[in-house]
Amino acid sequence: MSKLKAIILILAISSTLLLGCSNKYKVDKPGLTEEQKTTYEQEIDGNLEILNKDDITETERRGAWTAIAIRYHFLGEYDKAIEYYEQILKFHPTSFIALNNITDLYEEIEEYKLAAAYVAKLYAAHGAASNVVEDTIRILVKNGGFEEAFLVIEEYARNNQEGGEGERLFISDQFEYIRNMKAAAVGAETEDMN
Repeated sequence: MSKLKAIILILAISSTLLLGCSNKYKVDKPGLTEEQKTTYEQEIDGNLEILNKDDITETERRGAWTAIAIRYHFLGEYDKAIEYYEQILKFHPTSFIALNNITDLYEEIEEYKLAAAYVAKLYAAHGAASNVVEDTIRILVKNGGFEEAFLVIEEYARNNQEGGEGERLFISDQFEYIRNMKAAAVGAETEDMN
């Protein structure tokens, strides 16, 4: 097993352990109008009705869970959004929407360990895409995982050696980002010690 895959596995396991903690997250959404709030709540109710049907298909169930999770996300009720995304992951553990959106939620509330655990799962399932690589690196860096971030971009570079100028620029930018953030973190630690 490669070092990167071992790190991803450890992060994925730690996410399960961290989720055992009962944290509740509600974020104030100041730009949300009463009309929008009412619309989202009605859409949630409509999708809950779909979930209560006896003859619901798997596609309808997944669609309802996704719609509910997204509306709770818009409302700032992240704990409820995560609950519905987790329902999706029980049946579809590599769901891009669920993994990506849970990662975004935890990043937004600065829970970087949890964000890192989910982005590790996202990377394991969808790592070939540059946007997933970029998200993975950003979250790992915010969580202090500089070496893991270097491993991610090194693997991406190895797998995309035939890429054009845009690929080379992306890879170069990611290496520079990690180096700069690591240098800033080391500098901040040095200042704290003085």
